Amino acid sequence: LIYSKSSLAEQTTPVGLVLVDTVSVIGNTSFLDFDLDATDLGGNFTWDFPADTSKVTHYIAYLATLPFAVDNASSICGQNATLYAPMLADSDSVSGGRRLASMEDTGLLDDSGTVWCKRTLLGNVSGADNSWFVVQNTALSSFTHLLVYATSSLEEQTTP
Repeated sequence: LIYSKSSLAEQTTPVGLVLVDTVSVIGNTSFLDFDLDATDLGGNFTWDFPADTSKVTHYIAYLATLPFAVDNASSICGQNATLYAPMLADSDSVSGGRRLASMEDTGLLDDSGTVWCKRTLLGNVSGADNSWFVVQNTALSSFTHLLVYATSSLEEQTTP
């Protein structure tokens, strides 16, 4: 609510605005690897559009490494690694909504306890597209997952 105030008095009737929170959950991701080398990837990474795409401007695709538990994140990711995780709704916005500053910040995780590390950008596509072509001979390295995030004009979603 917003009230106007002058040197005489505060406005008695406020002006209000209804809040609308949009959620755009991507579903049914799929990847078929056509690169025949054991250490390389290549093929089409696809996903289903969210039910509500009204605020989606782009989708961003990443390769990432998933430690099996927060307990072994430092051994897999390295002590000084940048980590990405679903955050608690009331977590401090200084953490960037998803980026953990250090291993000690894992207390900010949601109930899933999922921590992504060694995340590297593959690229982004417009909100009208639902696929990213992973170029042949893309090094698998220690990556274990492909991730896709919906992005609005304000922010990348916090959970892939």
